[in-house]
This record gives sequence, C-alpha cells and structure tokens, in this order.
Amino acid sequence: MWTCCGGRYLRELGNLLIQHVRGEDIPSWVGGDEFIIVLPETTKKVTQKRAEFFREHIRRFEILFEGKVLEKISISGGVAAFPENGSTCSAILKAADQALYRAKRDGRNCIIVANVLFA
Repeated sequence: MWTCCGGRYLRELGNLLIQHVRGEDIPSWVGGDEFIIVLPETTKKVTQKRAEFFREHIRRFEILFEGKVLEKISISGGVAAFPENGSTCSAILKAADQALYRAKRDGRNCIIVANVLFA
C-alpha cells in the first residue's frame, strides 16, 4: 500500500508539519519513512508533547485515494535533547534513533524519550 499511496501520506504529513511547526523549528525527511524535527530552545518534556501531538494527528488521518479511504497509519518516535543526551548532533541523533527503535520494538504507535547520554 505504501508504494502506490505513499505520496498521499507524505503530502498529508507535510501539510501537518507546515501548519504546526514554529518558524524556528526544522522539519526534515531523513529517508524512507523517517523524519526528524529539530525544536531549538525547547525542553525534552515540550518536545515529547509535540511528538505526541503529531503521533495523535497522524493516527487520525483520513486520506482518500481513488474514491476510497486509505488504511490508518501510526508513527513511532524517539525524543532526545541537548545537553541531556549528548553534546554533539551525532550523539543526540544516536540517542533519538535508539529511542525510536525501542518504540518500534515495544509495540509501535508510541513516543519514547531517550534516557542515556552519548558523548
């Protein structure tokens, strides 16, 4: 389903991001089905709430394709913050990535906050 209708999901996600990110936020497509949103000057708790906001809205997408509503999708997410989870971009991304994979392993459709420090 993703290959034939993936553009519809990506378009809806793009619209959601455009409507709900601040001017200083940096949403970006990493590749495949992975995205990242950098939220400068934001606490880990606020970042988790924002991730939950996006998770809940994406879960409710009702997307039409060829006259039919596409199946619902869900997201899993990992949250990491500077300096709690590292002092470099790569360390923070590693912590977020590990939290993401923990969310996927723990049942999907959830947000996990990183709790480890990477130098």
